[in-house]
Amino acid sequence: EKQEIELSGISPEIMTSLLNYAYTGQVIITSQNVEELLPAADKFLVDYVKQKCCAFLKKQLTPLNCIGIRQYARSFFCPKLVEAAHNFILYNFEEVIQKSPEYLMMNFNDVHQLISDDRLNVRLEETVCEAVFRWIRHDKMGRISNLCVLLKGVRMGLLDPEYFMTKLKGCELVTESMGECRGLIKDAMKRYYRLVFSQITVLGKSITQPARLKISKPKMPSQPAISATATRCDISSPRKHSFEPQMLHKRCYISVAVLHNKIYALGGMNGSDRLNSAESYDPVHKIWTILPDMNESRSDSSATSLNGRVYIAGGFNGQECLFTAEFYDPGTSVWTRITPMRSRRSGVSIVSFHSMVYAVGGFDGVNRLRHAEAYCPRTNTWRNIASMNKPRSNFGIEVIDDQLLVVGGYNGHQTSWDVEAYDDTANEW
Repeated sequence: EKQEIELSGISPEIMTSLLNYAYTGQVIITSQNVEELLPAADKFLVDYVKQKCCAFLKKQLTPLNCIGIRQYARSFFCPKLVEAAHNFILYNFEEVIQKSPEYLMMNFNDVHQLISDDRLNVRLEETVCEAVFRWIRHDKMGRISNLCVLLKGVRMGLLDPEYFMTKLKGCELVTESMGECRGLIKDAMKRYYRLVFSQITVLGKSITQPARLKISKPKMPSQPAISATATRCDISSPRKHSFEPQMLHKRCYISVAVLHNKIYALGGMNGSDRLNSAESYDPVHKIWTILPDMNESRSDSSATSLNGRVYIAGGFNGQECLFTAEFYDPGTSVWTRITPMRSRRSGVSIVSFHSMVYAVGGFDGVNRLRHAEAYCPRTNTWRNIASMNKPRSNFGIEVIDDQLLVVGGYNGHQTSWDVEAYDDTANEW
């Protein structure tokens, strides 16, 4: 019998928006009304408007508000928005902990969930460790008991050894809770030293030496033990190996690329001389074929294929590190010089990625390099890209999940276990 129904907890403007939607099927969502509109849509079971509010908020995610939006979405049971906000935090973790004051207010379970997640996107694991220390220090008395559990989420094997020994092991928070953290730190140190030290037999004696040894200029044996053999592994049956026909030249420090189902073996060293020779292998007919000589003799270079060509760049010719580069066209059987790289690079890694040829790291004759550059075949020019976080030469490189991944190498002091990924859209490692 009432002509008026009083609805508490909702403003006239928001109720008008819901009524207009009921009659017209349209609703206007803005940054000014979304926080009030979503709870109202949830209260009156207007699922479509609620979904549209979630979609709107998903587009508004920033490092400053993502933690708050995730908590807000949890309050009104919006699982897709919770997931989107959580993934945003994981991907932008470094920026989030720097810009969002809400990070320090997060509860223990949320912090632990983040730093333990394998998808956490950070350039350096030290960032995760510092994030833990910041969160603990914000309420030291109330949170210090959580330190040991949180540190278990830190990948300590990825920490720089100096940081581990000084900033982590020597941190006052760790020292104060050493009773709880002692076992964790002790186990981490054991694993670290197990990696660093190995048994090496020298002149019939077993001595303990660091596993990463720097050899400035090894002597060549009078009869070079350089191999020309090749083997094939069947990945469907990893134990099954077969010997392939030998190469036509012995080669170490060789560059290899694949083009049109053929393997290209380029340059290298035969035990005494750097080579400019090249050959290709047809795995179907099991035949090695001699190719025209390259313009430059080079070992410790790297090669890749792009747009029907085989590119090779950098290396060492016996006197100096090289910055020259060239490509081979199977259609014309000709090697063609291209614009030299901007830096000399021996022990460089070359890979094709998004229609460009990337030259990463290496050794310029003095230093191991962090910087990298990319070559555009269309303009025949090289341009600098973002530098890696760690210098390295003689390392692995591959394209995985639409990113460049670099693995291991030598940093000038020791063999490295560091891994980095490059995103060309953000131009960052």
